[in-house]
Amino acid sequence: MFATLVGGNVPSRNHEAIFNTLRETATARGCMTPDTPHRVRLDQTPLADWSLTLMGPGGDQADFPRLEDPLPDDELALYLALGWTQCATTGSWPATDRWKALMDAGPPADWLARVHWHLCYLLHDRLDSVHRAGLCQALAAGAADGSRPGGAAAIRILLGPQGVCDA
Repeated sequence: MFATLVGGNVPSRNHEAIFNTLRETATARGCMTPDTPHRVRLDQTPLADWSLTLMGPGGDQADFPRLEDPLPDDELALYLALGWTQCATTGSWPATDRWKALMDAGPPADWLARVHWHLCYLLHDRLDSVHRAGLCQALAAGAADGSRPGGAAAIRILLGPQGVCDA
């Protein structure tokens, strides 16, 4: 397990509570046990604000709960979002067979998972017209999704004022 928290450049000890919550959540989800050895690195500099990194055992040693196959739509969207977030922050994609199979399988049916699937590709080439069009189509489908009201609109806001799609 590897998690990094980043905060603002304000003198505080908020990171301690955040770390404790992260550790409790990881334990409750089965990603670590209370006695799992871990290392914590705190970096507090004026330029970097502050960051707290929790490192547990490597993936080959950790006993992670088995994910369903196939993943439910919301979990698939989260899995893909975590994948492109990992690449954006560490420079490397998840190296699992599941990840490779999901990326090779083509765009998911669910609009939110499809948004994140296209964002994975756009992370490498933000001008890729095929994935930009796919992202726009997924966001259009999301705008009509009554089970996640406002979800697509929120993602459009996060994509920034230039946006990817015409509003």
